[in-house]
Amino acid sequence: MRSDSHLIFVSHTDVKDPGSWSGIPHNIFAGLSHHFAEISLISPVEDRTGKYRQQARLTRLINKFSGRIPPPPAGWYQYNPQLQRESARKVKALARPDSVVFGIFPDLLVDVPESIPWGFFSDATFASLKELYFSEKVMDPVVAHHGNRSWRAAARKASFAAFASTWARDSMVEDFGMDEAKATALPMGANLIPPSAYDLEEVLGDREKGPCRLLWIGSDWERKQGNLVLEVARECSRKLEREIRLDMVGAKPPERIEAEGFQFFHHGRLNLREHRKELCELFEQANYFIMPSKAECFGIVYAEAAAFGCPSFAIETGGVKDAVIHGQTGYLFTSGAFMEQTVEKIVDLEASPMAYEQLCHSGRDRYWSSFNWDCFNEQLAGLIKSAARSVPD
Repeated sequence: MRSDSHLIFVSHTDVKDPGSWSGIPHNIFAGLSHHFAEISLISPVEDRTGKYRQQARLTRLINKFSGRIPPPPAGWYQYNPQLQRESARKVKALARPDSVVFGIFPDLLVDVPESIPWGFFSDATFASLKELYFSEKVMDPVVAHHGNRSWRAAARKASFAAFASTWARDSMVEDFGMDEAKATALPMGANLIPPSAYDLEEVLGDREKGPCRLLWIGSDWERKQGNLVLEVARECSRKLEREIRLDMVGAKPPERIEAEGFQFFHHGRLNLREHRKELCELFEQANYFIMPSKAECFGIVYAEAAAFGCPSFAIETGGVKDAVIHGQTGYLFTSGAFMEQTVEKIVDLEASPMAYEQLCHSGRDRYWSSFNWDCFNEQLAGLIKSAARSVPD
């Protein structure tokens, strides 16, 4: 049922672009459109003067020699007080007594007047992102100051905060002091999903034929550990009588691959707009999806593997624990033992077809129950509506 409340949707990226930030703002905006009769959009929020982008380029050049973190352009202007004030001004101009504000990240909302209820969604907090990706580097002092200021303000002022994982939600409570009752974990949905006629039983029958297919997808070869997946393929080829095939999508290996004892195919960089059919076929045909990322805030690609009933193998880091449900949609192992434990589990599953089928079905069930955008947006809409109702007349 649509709410009569007026929703003001704020995003620093263009919500109409399905390729922006893994399609997350696009999917949330599209979903919330079914829950609110009237939505005013403030997107994208950009540094029109170019002042802060120029300063960011200069800072990155300095950081190259100082060892500090180069602030990404989006991350830089999100923490720009001038843009925060401008966003607050735009919200105030659109606001009515029945308005409620929702943002992708809280950074552009911290100066919104306290009389207007607002909340946000993020896959990480400023503190958890820094610890996960940049723990061994020194944070740029300007970014650090404004970033921490923004998140502390959000913890005090926001009516609610939704996060992709319990890892990020807990950081909001522990690192920034937000009331536990206001912070919620909402796992994200899959962007790539099977067609409506997808028959997992038929797919499982086809997977039994031919080689055992392993799939890796990653834009960053080092962080998502493409070399480790190659080692898994080599070891599987030694321990299984069945032929092994490894399909890799995305980042190009830094050197020529010696595919000893297994088939190897690198498909280059594929995107959802132009290569949806090919990506669907790769997930459908894969027996196992393997992406041992060193750092991941969630990992929508694990939810996509579950949608196709393809078990995932991952390292327990960041918010991955909420994207790969151990024993239900796949398996989580520690970094040091990943190769050995993954190979051992694959050998066990290959020897027990019933256990493999049950794992595939439980992954698909998880997709239907939580790893889809309809479920996500229904819960998010409930949080937004509750925030709107909490404002006294």
